[in-house]
Amino acid sequence: MHIMEASTLHFGLSCRQTCSPCSISARAFSTSFVSFAEELSRKQASEISKSLHVSFMSKYQSIVLFPSVSLACARTVVSFRCCAKPSKLSVVGHSVLTTSDSVPSDDESLSMESSQGTDVGSSSRKNKAPANRPSRVNTRNSAKDGLSSQESPSEIPKLSSEDVEATRSKLERLSVEEPALFKYINQVTTEDVSVDHIVSYVSSLMGIARVSWNEAVAMLSKAPAILNIETTKLEESVDFLKDMGLSQEDISAVLVMHPAFFEYDTKEMRKSVEYLISIGLPEDDVAIIIGERPQALNAKTQDVIYSMECLLEAQVLPEDFTRILSRAPDLFSPSSREHLKSRLHFFKQVGLKGGSLGKGIARRPNLLHFDLDAMKQAYNYLSEFLPPSDVAKLVCRFAEVLVIDQKRKMEPMVNHLLRLGVKPSNLGKVLLRRPQLLGYTISGLEPTISYLKELGVTDKMLGRVISISPQVLTLNCDEKLKPVVEYLRSIGLQEKKDMERLLVRNAQLLCCSIDKNIAPKFNFFLNIGVKKEDVVKILVLFPSMFGQSIELSLEPKYRYLVDVMKRSTQEIVDFPQYFGYSLQKRIKPRYERLAERGITSISLPSMLACVEADFVSRYLVGPPPSRAPYNLKKAPRRSKYTD
Repeated sequence: MHIMEASTLHFGLSCRQTCSPCSISARAFSTSFVSFAEELSRKQASEISKSLHVSFMSKYQSIVLFPSVSLACARTVVSFRCCAKPSKLSVVGHSVLTTSDSVPSDDESLSMESSQGTDVGSSSRKNKAPANRPSRVNTRNSAKDGLSSQESPSEIPKLSSEDVEATRSKLERLSVEEPALFKYINQVTTEDVSVDHIVSYVSSLMGIARVSWNEAVAMLSKAPAILNIETTKLEESVDFLKDMGLSQEDISAVLVMHPAFFEYDTKEMRKSVEYLISIGLPEDDVAIIIGERPQALNAKTQDVIYSMECLLEAQVLPEDFTRILSRAPDLFSPSSREHLKSRLHFFKQVGLKGGSLGKGIARRPNLLHFDLDAMKQAYNYLSEFLPPSDVAKLVCRFAEVLVIDQKRKMEPMVNHLLRLGVKPSNLGKVLLRRPQLLGYTISGLEPTISYLKELGVTDKMLGRVISISPQVLTLNCDEKLKPVVEYLRSIGLQEKKDMERLLVRNAQLLCCSIDKNIAPKFNFFLNIGVKKEDVVKILVLFPSMFGQSIELSLEPKYRYLVDVMKRSTQEIVDFPQYFGYSLQKRIKPRYERLAERGITSISLPSMLACVEADFVSRYLVGPPPSRAPYNLKKAPRRSKYTD
């Protein structure tokens, strides 16, 4: 095969890592290549040589040349591979085959040999060419015979039926190289959209969007309408993204994921961006929105202003706008605008506003689209067993409860909790602590309930465990519950009775992380001199202490007990609830008032485990008591029969 002529060239450049040095220079290769294509004109040879040189000397890894006007003789594909991640030169055409040329068989590789027999480039094909199908390439049928080699190169040939078939065969063979593109060409090629137009457009996309050949093809497949967009409009879209502060890598990613972005009105988007910044959105956040959800701003500025003013009127906080737009990109669509005001009015009526509304919408964007009657139904159902103030708290804490199906999920779960032993008076407290329970299925809770019973929780006590720590029901047995229980057993909690007592008092301990919560607290008590068996005792008596911070709570309270109050570590073992009181509001003020009166020997329960009125009347009014009440340890009573 010989490349005879290429009258018009389109260049598509793909920006990749700089090519490593080759065994031959780019200039030497291009010269060798041009000398091989002996019948190219001097001007065309110079253009190809120059283009190749620029391609190899720049950051571009590949250059693809497409002849848009076909003349006599066949075209083929030439690949030049020079490094581990090879650069590639492709000269692609679909011109007429002369009668003297033969159509290569399907098993032949698309390669070119130099006049000296040197293999310039070849590649094995793992896939076979697709079966023959009617060509949809724009061609003209007329002349029966092929063009002779003496025909003037300026004349445009007319294709015979044999030539059409040969050309189709060439394209099908090339489809092994670029199957996605040629599948697309077969789908969209018409009299108005030629192969040359598509190929040229892919080339333009590669240069403007800085994407690879396959990415450009994928963009056309996702949004065929961009074929009708002028190159200047493509450049405007890229310039807009640059002005928004996106890097070239981010711009390419946005355009590959959302090629329809080229169709957006950048003038309207600029106005919308200016408005969003004027109401408090940081420029960086606007850039994040455009990078993640560019379709969010594909709206008229007046629609953007209307929707944002509705949210501001509902007291949605500006810092929540970024999350809302990222998760609800259709906020400014006509359908959203139609329902937005009525939904926001309902949310305001049920007490959902401000930060709670913003976070609720960010977590569940369909709050703005969900059926209003269904949300009212859910609210009325919750009001049947919860006071209005608790319903408002529940909705603020978990706004998604309004879109949970009442008949399919809410009612069955409420009835199931009552059957498990939760008292009707405690139902509101359970749902306030863990409103997500209303969205669970009954079968989803069964593994956790069965495991709690294995640990010693009886049916009678199960309702109390759920009332105190409803979070435990939503934990995964294998990933969360069992590892924590095994760790507790490894540190000495072996008694089934102790496990039951711990779970009844605070099963929320099972929600804690071993590495971040339980193990550090256990080591803290060992380090201050508490015996291992006493740490287990503390754990059973006051498990909620293991959820406190060492730096902010446990350490300061311990230091005050030992350094200021001059108490022993044993008092912590006897009364671990000491760590449950506030150092600044309860422990320190009461100790200082007692110290002023010289009262320093009373027990920790006597000092802390009473209301303020009792504390004042007991210790601060009248003379100091001769004996402190509520002594933790009493001396054994002497028998009247002893001396």
